[in-house]
This record gives sequence, C-alpha cells and structure tokens, in this order.
Amino acid sequence: MDEETFLLKVKGLQRVIRVRSDQFLLKSLWQQSEENVIPLRCMGGGCGQCKIRILSGSYRTEKMSAAHVSQAELASGFVLACKTVPLSDLYIEVVKQDLS
Repeated sequence: MDEETFLLKVKGLQRVIRVRSDQFLLKSLWQQSEENVIPLRCMGGGCGQCKIRILSGSYRTEKMSAAHVSQAELASGFVLACKTVPLSDLYIEVVKQDLS
C-alpha cells in the first residue's frame, strides 16, 4: 500500500519537498533537501536542534521534551521536526539554534 504524501514548503527555500504521512519531517528533509536546512543530530528529541515553527497545515507530534518546546511554544506552532508527522501540506520556518 502506498503511503499518502504531502508537500512541505520551507520559508526561504525555493523548492518544495514531498513528505510521507508515515515519516517524521526531519527524515524527509534530510532525504530530499540538498540545503540541509536543519541539523541532523540525535533524531530522538533529546537535543532540540531540529526546532521548527509550523506556519500552516495540519500535523501530529509525538511527546516532546518541555526543555526544548514549552507549552506556550507548542501552542504557537513550534515543534521538533524529528517528532512531527504531516497530516496535510505544510509551510514551515526553521528556528535557528546555537549549535555550540
């Protein structure tokens, strides 16, 4: 059975990335984006380096650490890409993190 796919537009990038409904956004971004717009670190929500803001679209998330995404941020669309799956086409903004 084919998985449903959606389109992901990243603010500041010219191209659109196709993301699968059964795959976390971070994995899709790394598989399809030559720009590497988000650092690939722990892939499990422990580092917080893949924080993004969903500007439009529907999505679901797995549990995220409050150390990286507060309840107020979550309510404003901030999520970790490694814990977020698309439910529709999405428009996102990458939140630049201090990588030191």
